[in-house]
Amino acid sequence: MDDDKKRKIIIVEKTMELFKIRGVKNVTVLAICEELNITRSSFYYYFKSKEEVLDYYFLSTEIEIEDHLMPILASETNYDKFYRIFSIYMKRTTAWGPDIFGRIIDRYLQGKNMILSPEHIAMRDVYVALIRTAQEKKEIKNTEAPEKIVELIVVLSVGIAVEWCNQRGGFDYPQKLKEVIDSVLRPA
Repeated sequence: MDDDKKRKIIIVEKTMELFKIRGVKNVTVLAICEELNITRSSFYYYFKSKEEVLDYYFLSTEIEIEDHLMPILASETNYDKFYRIFSIYMKRTTAWGPDIFGRIIDRYLQGKNMILSPEHIAMRDVYVALIRTAQEKKEIKNTEAPEKIVELIVVLSVGIAVEWCNQRGGFDYPQKLKEVIDSVLRPA
């Protein structure tokens, strides 16, 4: 990993810690810079705003997926592979808490990121391929086009996340989403 990428990850990790401790609204770019002992221009070299750090952190889930890729690929069914990859996002969502994830949703609703859009999610092609193979192997009963299934699951997961944020984390988001995914896919 090059030095720029390492520095960017350090900024993201420290910023996320500050967000979790103080709340996103209570953390300024100046506070981030002071915590990291960097200049504002250094921060702005990597990010346009503190909110952009949230987007990057959400997208960095792929790094965690790579760390778990071999066990995921060893899963017995394609449904299991799909669910295990999707669950990494769910676990990170709940780890961030409703305040942080709510800000990601706000940015999406304001059109400042597209990371929650079914057409733009990072793992879309992987999900489609896994669902298609699961259908071919009769691991799931839903015969709709895999692209439509992925779109539906993403829209439902965002909707459930919005409700989870509105309820300040008042229910088990991963469990609720597992129930919805099972309902949509109808595993064999």
